[in-house]
Amino acid sequence: MSMKKDSKTKTNLENAFSWKEITWYVISGLITMFGLVLMVLHLVARFSNENANTNPLKIAENNLMATMNAPINFLGYGLIFFAAGIVILVITLAINAKKTDRVLEKEMRRQQRLASSLIEDGEEKVLEAEIVKSEEEVTPTLTAKEQ
Repeated sequence: MSMKKDSKTKTNLENAFSWKEITWYVISGLITMFGLVLMVLHLVARFSNENANTNPLKIAENNLMATMNAPINFLGYGLIFFAAGIVILVITLAINAKKTDRVLEKEMRRQQRLASSLIEDGEEKVLEAEIVKSEEEVTPTLTAKEQ
């Protein structure tokens, strides 16, 4: 059973996400993970039983603080990278949620236009409305009948 893929057809993943969106998700994930790695390295350096002069993580942390001329250690930089990754993720989600809402509204308007064109067509189709009553809710239904 082979599946041929036309150039016009897309898979479900391609329909759900654009490449730009996937790229931003990956970038935010990498930045967030880098922040988590820095935080874990700080904890390992802090709670290891080695001498501060022979602990390579502690030496690297001290060298970073001296190079940057800032009193920020791995934990501080890890929190900064973690927060930056989360901010990028939230912005990406907000932008793409708006895009998805626009697509859904466009599809709803299209369906409404198609339903109204059934009424306005020169064909002999009549749209009848029925109200179905039940104890729970009232649901109007539309049916098309040919004359």
